[in-house]
Amino acid sequence: MKQLLNALVFKTNKSKYFWVLLVVSASLPVVGALIINLLLIGMEWLMEFAGTPIDLSHLTQSALMNFSTSVTPASDVTLLSVIFVALFVTQEFSDGTIRNMFVANKSRKQIFASTSIVCYVATCLFQLADFAMRIVVFGLMFGFGNLTAGQVVTSLLVCFVSSLFVSVFVSACACYVAFATRKTMQSVVVPMLVCFLLPELLSTLVQIGVQTMPALGNVLSYEVLMWIPFGNSYLFDPTKPDFALVAILALYHTLFGTILFVLGYRKFAKADLK
Repeated sequence: MKQLLNALVFKTNKSKYFWVLLVVSASLPVVGALIINLLLIGMEWLMEFAGTPIDLSHLTQSALMNFSTSVTPASDVTLLSVIFVALFVTQEFSDGTIRNMFVANKSRKQIFASTSIVCYVATCLFQLADFAMRIVVFGLMFGFGNLTAGQVVTSLLVCFVSSLFVSVFVSACACYVAFATRKTMQSVVVPMLVCFLLPELLSTLVQIGVQTMPALGNVLSYEVLMWIPFGNSYLFDPTKPDFALVAILALYHTLFGTILFVLGYRKFAKADLK
């Protein structure tokens, strides 16, 4: 399997789309920061023009607020990761690489596991590039408020480690669909729907329920809400991370990612590759 992993890593390094996506993942925080800055300037100008000044300091009090997506699959890095997995896996089938692996006496377990590992590592690299640029760009733009250096480092580490657990779910979901369909378009669209719609839908439903139904709000205390899979991500505050919530989020992403990995392998093990 080590030989297979080395071959897949070599192929990844040679693929242009991997490096393009890696550069894009590092560039998106810069674009996002510029857009946010322009929007803030526009809002301030409109409020001054209307004669109703507005305090926007709560939006810019800490660069850490821009790391809230670290605990949810609904992020721009997910889009890039899904595109990579879709291109990488479907190309393995289309160019005959999978068939050649069988000729080289590689088992389906080795093929699926090694491909999944490479896809996960690539997803983590996209996360790292995005994360590093967010620290630099948003840190320079907004600063980190009144937090001490120790608090900032702790919060950033929590956010980054959380993003690695999110990558488990994202890469497993993308690999499952890519191995099952072997179609690039489906391998992009389906995981994107799952990774974006599922967390956002559940979070929105939970928030609406709590806000519109006082009785439900009384039942769904914070201790209960934090156990709702994917619906608990909105509770995360990157400036004051709750380690219990972070652990639960990591648990769910690992659990569902593992389930998808097992289901993906079982489907691939029974697939007719002729």
